[in-house]
Amino acid sequence: MFVGLFIASFVSLEVTNRVFFVPQSKNHRIISAFEKNRQHLEIIFLGDSHFQQGIDIQEFGNSAFNLSFGRASYIQSYYVLKHYIRQMPSLKLVVIPMELHSFSSYKTEGIDTPFFWSGFIDYPELSRLTGRDIFVRKFNALTVLDNRLGREFFVKNVTGEIKYFLLQEQKPVVLEEGIWASKKRSADRETAFRRADYHLRGRDVFDEAIIIYFDKILKMCKENNILVVTLQMPVSKDYAEGAAKYISDKELKQMISKDSFCSEYACRNLDFHNIYFDRDDFFYGEGDHLNRKGREAFSGLLERQISGIMQEVLD
Repeated sequence: MFVGLFIASFVSLEVTNRVFFVPQSKNHRIISAFEKNRQHLEIIFLGDSHFQQGIDIQEFGNSAFNLSFGRASYIQSYYVLKHYIRQMPSLKLVVIPMELHSFSSYKTEGIDTPFFWSGFIDYPELSRLTGRDIFVRKFNALTVLDNRLGREFFVKNVTGEIKYFLLQEQKPVVLEEGIWASKKRSADRETAFRRADYHLRGRDVFDEAIIIYFDKILKMCKENNILVVTLQMPVSKDYAEGAAKYISDKELKQMISKDSFCSEYACRNLDFHNIYFDRDDFFYGEGDHLNRKGREAFSGLLERQISGIMQEVLD
């Protein structure tokens, strides 16, 4: 009897989580909005939380979409693009990150477990290409076993709904998976240094698996006559100094210049990493995420650059 009650409770929790809460999570809302508009899109941004929080896609009009996800690497971006590329007949331009942490082994963490990514990533292929057991797909068919959509996610949202209906408190915002940002509203040197350490200390700054999938994105876009633009997002001066202990902007550019795929496919690079070194008020405390003020200033600037490139493509 106990076993039966346990199974029934587990199933009820899974169904409730899957039906009511998971579809409202950040990543699933992004995909839902994207699928409604993908047919006419000409530009997509494929990045991580830096893109997601730092680019106001409304500046670019209805033909662009910010298809970026917290902690996403070139690996996730490749499989998302591969999944949808045949469904975007108007696509002409793909923008991907080119940042100091973009090739770090930090970016490989967690991709073998989240429920969301299981709908895109070909784990056998990933394992074969990288030769890493860490990429072998784990059992993740159930949301309650997922490390971001599991018990804590469920409890927080159920608690929020109860407070909303019984106490008439403000309706809760469903937990956004994969997003991290300091509560400090202006860049802070100590926080920025810790953030750079988290991204790069003890990591392989040019992880082989990440490079493989960077090249695969370039190759796939070339085969489909899609231009790739790499984008270096603004960071604070303190974050750049913290990261320089492990990798410099010069070293990043040297590595890319030696990449045969990047040379062959002539991807363009837009470098904005240092444009706000004197504007700590444009960043959250960690110094690598633009806050609202920074996002507003940067998005207009980026839109003008992308519009110029698009005009060349159309001509």
